Amino acid sequence: MSKDIKCTQSAIGESARAEIYFAPASESAARVARLLPTQPSENVRSLLPSIDVPPVRRFEPAEYLPVASTDWIVAVDLIQPDMISADSVAQLFGSEWRKTYGGLIIYGRDADSGLWTFLQSSEPPESISALQFAWPYFSTWSRDGAVTSASMFRRRSISVEKRMQTLASVRVQTDVDPLSANARAVSLASLSNRFSKTIVLCLEARPGQMFDGRDIWDVMLSLGLRWGDMDCFHWDNPSDFGDQSLFSVWTSTEPGYFLPEEIAAGRVKTSDLVFGYSLPRSADPVGVYDAMQIAVEYARKRLGGRIIANDGRRPDCDAIRRELQQSALELEAAEFRPGSDNALRFF
Repeated sequence: MSKDIKCTQSAIGESARAEIYFAPASESAARVARLLPTQPSENVRSLLPSIDVPPVRRFEPAEYLPVASTDWIVAVDLIQPDMISADSVAQLFGSEWRKTYGGLIIYGRDADSGLWTFLQSSEPPESISALQFAWPYFSTWSRDGAVTSASMFRRRSISVEKRMQTLASVRVQTDVDPLSANARAVSLASLSNRFSKTIVLCLEARPGQMFDGRDIWDVMLSLGLRWGDMDCFHWDNPSDFGDQSLFSVWTSTEPGYFLPEEIAAGRVKTSDLVFGYSLPRSADPVGVYDAMQIAVEYARKRLGGRIIANDGRRPDCDAIRRELQQSALELEAAEFRPGSDNALRFF
């Protein structure tokens, strides 16, 4: 049921060799308007149902703090003196120290405002009256997937205390002891391995045939999908809950994404279209899957081909829906409801 997001991987691969440029939506729209139609041959966006998601109000927090469910926190209270410069702490826990003890985020309580914020930011505090060192229990983006040992958690706490004692008398404590922290890391690693999935449906062209770029463009416009991020197509999420896109469309044909200039020049021919979304980051895993089935079927009627799962077989959609329902229940039980802030932070 899982498949790599080809358009994301390809785009990241390209950006690794060149400076990343984030174009505003207005600039992207103008770029497209110069090259390709902006109105579809037919409007079938009503085919896609609305997704029922909980109302969420986004706001700028007054202060910034680590999240105990995903971060192991070493809290440091200053005793004498009761405030120190933020810069002195930043220098003490620099890149060389992090190479040994792992990447983390350090939070400081601004001595002037009394609010917690990032120790290092575009507007860092000058002086701080307390600190929190926060390491992720397990990073879903880690390259080796290694789980932090209890001994490393212990070494981190000891090192923080020793180094901070060169600046002030301190009281250092953790809410979770090293053994329990390791157990939490193991649990989150298992959760990541089980649920870090991309749910996909693939429209595959018939042998000896290819999908033409201009036809793809019109199908996507007809469905109401937007071309944009990572040069892929997206069904935008109008809510503030879950990922910005409900599902996206890319291709396994190199380079994996769609450049308007190449489509306009008639140089885009793909062997498939891959529709997909992240299970744990989805606003509604089952509802989005139902909508994605409709979108893929419409594309099939327009373009031809056959619908397959990532195993190359016809998808058992009822079985997949049941699996998605069960996965959503298990994630919610683990306090990572799909689409929630907790899930977006971790997955």
